[in-house]
Amino acid sequence: MTLENRIISLAKNSIARPSNVKIEVIINTITVEEAALLKDRFGIQIEGYVRKIDNFSIIHTYKNHGNAAKEEKRGQVAITVADFALIIEIAKVENSVYIGKNKLGRDCILYRYKKENVYCYIEIRTGKKEIVMNTMYKIKPPRK
Repeated sequence: MTLENRIISLAKNSIARPSNVKIEVIINTITVEEAALLKDRFGIQIEGYVRKIDNFSIIHTYKNHGNAAKEEKRGQVAITVADFALIIEIAKVENSVYIGKNKLGRDCILYRYKKENVYCYIEIRTGKKEIVMNTMYKIKPPRK
């Protein structure tokens, strides 16, 4: 099964049957080159960290950004199951635009994937040497 299909399967199962047991898909490991670029850009050191997506972040994202009517009121577009597979393309250093802290005080990187107008927050978990999707949302494309 391809990585994209594994992520879509995780998303479908997470939404259909939420669980208190964490289930995750490993996307990749941060390369030396990517780590150096992120260190230069944001001052963070994450070489060798594992990039993941898990059922908790999928459930959170879909619950908060998966309703078309609610997202329309925010000027956004609802996240679909297929959007979760975009993380493979989104979470690349060239799409990183910001680093800050989440409510728990953990460092997060905001990625913007211009092709689909998708934003994705990825949390850095230093103790576990992993970076995990926190949430994702889509904005409407700009008018031309």
